[in-house]
Amino acid sequence: MSNSDNDIAWNFSSKRNDDLNNNNNNNNNNNNNNNNNYNYNNNNNNNGYDCDDNISQFWHQQFIKIDLRKFDIDDCGRQILATNWPKLSLVLRFISNELCISLNNALDEIVIPFDQIKRFQLTAEREIFIVFNKNFEKKFYRYPSGPLNQREPLDLDPLKCKLDGAQKLVFLPAEWVDENTLIFFEEGIKKLRFGKENKNDNNSNNNNNNNNNNNNNNNNNSNNNHSLLNGNSKNSNQKELHIVCTFLTHIYALRVSENITFKEILQNVQMNYGIVINPNRITYKNQVNDMITLIDEEDWKSAVWEAKRAKNFMIRMFFS
Repeated sequence: MSNSDNDIAWNFSSKRNDDLNNNNNNNNNNNNNNNNNYNYNNNNNNNGYDCDDNISQFWHQQFIKIDLRKFDIDDCGRQILATNWPKLSLVLRFISNELCISLNNALDEIVIPFDQIKRFQLTAEREIFIVFNKNFEKKFYRYPSGPLNQREPLDLDPLKCKLDGAQKLVFLPAEWVDENTLIFFEEGIKKLRFGKENKNDNNSNNNNNNNNNNNNNNNNNSNNNHSLLNGNSKNSNQKELHIVCTFLTHIYALRVSENITFKEILQNVQMNYGIVINPNRITYKNQVNDMITLIDEEDWKSAVWEAKRAKNFMIRMFFS
């Protein structure tokens, strides 16, 4: 399946080396027609991106984007339509803890910090309800060189103050937005925003979810034609990950703790198999079979999170 056939696309942006940049350009060209984007980009600063950084700092972030048909403002009948605001989308930025409304061909952005969100709900009708603090904080940015490049602060609100005084926004995704995209978006909000405030509740919920996942996995075993390795991972206690390391001439399988770090994985492979790894050429295959670049611990945490979310607890890594 080509990238144009996928609803979910992955784009890369990096300054590491010419080869990677060339690959990224090819990926971006192939994915121009995709509408739902999970973007895994990387900042030279491991602490992530600060909204107030100087514009000369080249920034990269990880995000999920949902294309929108429209969104309603409070219950007063005011609407923002994609027909009037080209490429209207809702963006969840993990590293910088931001919820963003992108508009004007993705050149303008309204940025709302996570801590301004009071309530969140994804309905069965695919509507996204978000309630914000009263007079919630928002910042405005422009991308003069296009999306995924440097952003500059804007003095003027690109929506012309239409959000002033509002507290509830209801977003309606475009019809082509995949259900998995919405689920990942919901999980991201719950984990990164509300998970920080309800750690004790989440621990008990996670235990219940683990039990439910085990039952579901056992029921699905007879219906799915998985490899032996993948089947073993489904019967595990969900404290282990199965890592398949693919090289040009060899394939190795590892069973590791779900808490293992990216650095430890590389050390493990190098020590056990005597292989010299080029850290600039490591990728993994995500749940929709797209190749994602692995650079640092944040990328690795995202790969682990996705594997656990998909309940197969296996990551396929590729070394070149």
